[in-house]
Amino acid sequence: MSNSDNPRWGAEFQRQVRRWFESHYDLRFEEEVKISIGSRLVDHHDYKEHKFDIACEDRSIIIECKRYTWTKSGNVPSAKMGFANEAAFYLSLVNRAREKYLVMLRSFDEKRGESLAEYYCHTYKHLLGDVVVAEFDPVNNEMRFLNKDIIESRRIKRMNELAHSYLRLFVNSRIVDDDVGNRFADDCFDLGIQMDCGKMFIDNYGADAFENVEGFLDVVGEITDLDVLSSGIFSKWRNITHWSYGAKCTDPENRVWFINAFARLAELSDV
Repeated sequence: MSNSDNPRWGAEFQRQVRRWFESHYDLRFEEEVKISIGSRLVDHHDYKEHKFDIACEDRSIIIECKRYTWTKSGNVPSAKMGFANEAAFYLSLVNRAREKYLVMLRSFDEKRGESLAEYYCHTYKHLLGDVVVAEFDPVNNEMRFLNKDIIESRRIKRMNELAHSYLRLFVNSRIVDDDVGNRFADDCFDLGIQMDCGKMFIDNYGADAFENVEGFLDVVGEITDLDVLSSGIFSKWRNITHWSYGAKCTDPENRVWFINAFARLAELSDV
């Protein structure tokens, strides 16, 4: 059964999923949210809006819901798997989200020994990219993530590659700002790194650590959260390149800040 097959049941399933995410993520989520999507090969000015079932306020978490079940005879609802693939495709075109979820109703088939979400995940894993397939049991209010560990490990590996790439650039004394800025925002957005003007980093380590190299060096060894550090790096870059008059990322103090930040990011993501 899909939202279009029975709007009332589909809408209730969507509300249940939203409430679960709100209670477990301590964030406010909205329903029926329009978000710009498009291929990374297309200029973002040409992106088009698409309506997603659920998203948190800062759009870092996007969710599509599918209330599908096995057929009465125990067969795969093939047409509905196509709609699930369509939802996964649209999620893959959201370029600025940290987490993307395709949440399916738990529907278990005793003869097959698997749920429909499990079947979908292993059958169409080649299409999922960075989309996490989740299975929600509304009776017991239980959510199970089927491929989240795999996707997170890939993300950490890519984070490590980004850290080493920009560390090599910043330690090169001959670089100019264009060398460390032309693609940096796209690289961060591709990994779902959030640019929040330094809020998350400052909340954890203070404004002095964000603004000054001495303050950062005092706390860099204490940083253990990849998302906090990567967000701080992205926000620092944005602050310098867009809001600071005359400052450059390659200025001596900023260069030292970034060298130590990327070195710590490389260390934390080296798993």
